[in-house]
Parts: sequence; C-alpha cells; structure tokens
Amino acid sequence: MTRFVSHLTALRFVMLAGLLAITACSSGPRKPPPEGIEGKLYTDTLKGDIRLFRFVVTLPERPVRPITQMGQPPQGSSGRRDRRDDQLEDIERQLENQPQLKEFCPNGFTVIERIAVLNELEIRGECKYSG
Repeated sequence: MTRFVSHLTALRFVMLAGLLAITACSSGPRKPPPEGIEGKLYTDTLKGDIRLFRFVVTLPERPVRPITQMGQPPQGSSGRRDRRDDQLEDIERQLENQPQLKEFCPNGFTVIERIAVLNELEIRGECKYSG
C-alpha cells in the first residue's frame, strides 16, 4: 500500500512539473519597449520666423479578430482611448530627445495639439522663442 502511495505521489509530482513546463512554454518572451520613435517630422517656417512642426507616428495595424459576443454594447472603448492618450504622452516625452527637433527648435517647443486617429498618432507644436 505504501508503495502505491509513493507511486501516486511521484505521479502527482511529474504531472505538476509537466503542467508548469507547459504553462511556462505557452507564454512568449516579452518584447522590450522601443528605444526610439519611428516617425516622420514635418517642419514649416512662416513669416516672422514662426516655426511649426508635426510629428507623425504610424502604428502597426492590429489583426482583425472575430466577433465573439453579440447584442451587448461595446466595452473597453474608454480603455482604448486611455491607451492612445498614454502613447501620445510617451511620444511627447521622447520628442524632447529627437535630434531633428532639437535642431529645428533649439529653445524647446510647446505642444499645440495631440491627435490619435486609427493607427496614426500625431503631435503638432510650435517652437519656443528666445527673449
């Protein structure tokens, strides 16, 4: 009887180890956050040396998922909006280290507008002036 219990305990241990291995292997490695911003900087200088810029970041399209629920109002729309706001804030913080923008706006810049549409994020701003 004790031999049966020891085999049962060993079997439980093997099953637990196998379950842990499967769980560990099923989750993929986490990708590190991007080092810099992949985007395009558009600059414009108006009369009186007014310097304006637009910085546009195109996000990869998310794969289309099948509809899994019907007859219920969409949930999580505010979460999507919050995520876009966070992404715009991250880009705004990282813009301060962009060499092209530092060259165009040596005294810094002021953000005028932040836009998130579909898979595109855009920040519009104006250079600060000395004086």
